[in-house]
Amino acid sequence: MQEAGVRRIAIGTGSGINLGELEQIASKNEDVLQVNSYEQLDSKLEEIMKMACEEQYPGKLPKVKPEYETETRSLIETL
Repeated sequence: MQEAGVRRIAIGTGSGINLGELEQIASKNEDVLQVNSYEQLDSKLEEIMKMACEEQYPGKLPKVKPEYETETRSLIETL
């Protein structure tokens, strides 16, 4: 996943969090978030979304086969 540029955010919930395990899951240590309860996730949603979206780039689109080009352009235009 790292080669594909996927960013992994690890969220630990509760008092028995293993920080080392979360750091192994996350892309980097800054991508680890700890909350005391599931209810607390609501208040952290904005922070989680910022973590998930910052420094993300859309990447390159794959080349479309000529026989699908018209269909693909029509689909994109409807979006």
